[in-house]
Amino acid sequence: PHQITYWTGDFIPTLLRLARVPLVDDVNKLHVFLNHRELLYSVSHMLGLPIRFPGQREDTVPSGSSLLMEVYDDGVRLFFWSPSQPSLEEKARCLTEKRPMSELYGRGVLQPTAAVGCVASEPCPVEALAYSFLERVTRTGTYVKLCNVSVEETYFAKGEA
Repeated sequence: PHQITYWTGDFIPTLLRLARVPLVDDVNKLHVFLNHRELLYSVSHMLGLPIRFPGQREDTVPSGSSLLMEVYDDGVRLFFWSPSQPSLEEKARCLTEKRPMSELYGRGVLQPTAAVGCVASEPCPVEALAYSFLERVTRTGTYVKLCNVSVEETYFAKGEA
């Protein structure tokens, strides 16, 4: 459990701040965070999101996956997106028939997900996400405590120094 808290660092508090309604800045409506599967995996566990992707073992995040958050006046809707993953048989057939591989790749798979106490496809109060986060760090401590990081170092990591 401590490793998951360590992996998320200050990401979840930042995410919650950006999702807080009313928005801090109305023109600031789209945020894109690019990172590794480890962050997606750990954020999902911290927020209580079940990790279930079609064709994958439970609790496995496929390469290239994303977590999407739509912010509304009454909460957020959460979605996992994963890229199309054609089977080896489909790829072999495509090669044999001399067809372009691009035909095998669609727009990926978008699936609704929900934090503990929320319903997939419905807005979830940001407070529910904050509660899941705080419940976890109450047990493990914050990443600042776990990593013995100073306040100055956290500002530097955010580019504020």
